[in-house]
Amino acid sequence: MSILGPNGVGKSTLLKLIAGINKPTKGEVRLHPRTTIGYFAQELDNLEMNSTILDSLLELPGMTQTEARTILGCFLFTRDDVFKRIGDLSLGEKCRVAFLKLYFGKANLLVLDEPTNYLDIDTRERVEEALMVYPGGLVMVSHDRYLHSKVANRLVILEPSQAPKFFQGTYAEYFAKDRTRLLTGIEQAREDDLALLQLRLNQLIHSSSVDSEAENAALVAEIVNLQRQIQELRGEGKPASS
Repeated sequence: MSILGPNGVGKSTLLKLIAGINKPTKGEVRLHPRTTIGYFAQELDNLEMNSTILDSLLELPGMTQTEARTILGCFLFTRDDVFKRIGDLSLGEKCRVAFLKLYFGKANLLVLDEPTNYLDIDTRERVEEALMVYPGGLVMVSHDRYLHSKVANRLVILEPSQAPKFFQGTYAEYFAKDRTRLLTGIEQAREDDLALLQLRLNQLIHSSSVDSEAENAALVAEIVNLQRQIQELRGEGKPASS
């Protein structure tokens, strides 16, 4: 299930309520007693920076070294890459590690807050493929419309000062009426601008880890700014249409 809506409407807050990170001020959150939740935070603050990539997977229950090496290879960590320290990884690589720990962590409900934020196109496709065959439940927030299109079969639409709307169907079905006409010249120019912004974003995501906290803060700030510009050009900062 995907949660859609403009920025500031409470999408991430809703995920934190489901995951038990925030407590409701009114009402209650009811989960099946056998529900085990895996929560993906876009801040990536649940990683042990001094651990190696391989060791971080070996911490998972029942994970063998052979299984871990195979999984890491499928997600583009090959050979000696698995011995890299997590603190030395790029943001995209850290995101991959966080996703793998979550996906293979034995949860039966994944609560995902921007799981593809720092990933390149190839890795995004692998994440999409993995989520499409995930045997448990999924609740996610993302600005990645392709992820919604590939994975979600139910939607929750949040809009300011309105009750949530539920749609039993896919992202493509919900927005079909907006995808039927050809692009105008202005729309094509917007798509060109989007491609340039996405190229710069991918370059930053794959940049090497920086040494100082100030440089890292500047890198994250530029990535967040690029994501905001991409979101605005796509019209995702506006309330969803009904």
